[in-house]
Amino acid sequence: MSILGDGPMRDDLVDLATQRGVVRQVHFLGFQNNPYPWFKRADAFVLSSRFEGMPNVILEALACGTGVIAMPAPGGINELLRGRPRCIVAESMSARDLAAALKSYDYGIVATPARFVLDDYTVETVCRRYAEVFADVADQRS
Repeated sequence: MSILGDGPMRDDLVDLATQRGVVRQVHFLGFQNNPYPWFKRADAFVLSSRFEGMPNVILEALACGTGVIAMPAPGGINELLRGRPRCIVAESMSARDLAAALKSYDYGIVATPARFVLDDYTVETVCRRYAEVFADVADQRS
């Protein structure tokens, strides 16, 4: 298992991996300027955030053909992942439910780029949606 990124709890995670006897199986790789090769080779991308804005990292993982396992944090995760192939959202914001999602994921599927996932996020589509929202607001003010 590889963990990308740095943060204030990195040392705590290394200590926990050591205590649990899995430190040799977990690779703490720190910040990566280009995470996409890691996404492409991964069996799954796990987003354990409890708070998330627009989770672009999920779109990036999906664009690389990598399935996603995520916590149901506010910010669009449910809307992005529910019903998508090779994507699982944990039942609740608990470590136990995230572990259950990890266990239920089908790791045997070969990754293929999921470009269709990004169709909803092209510049044209997003601009059209913004125009529709603005038109609705303008209509309501009239």
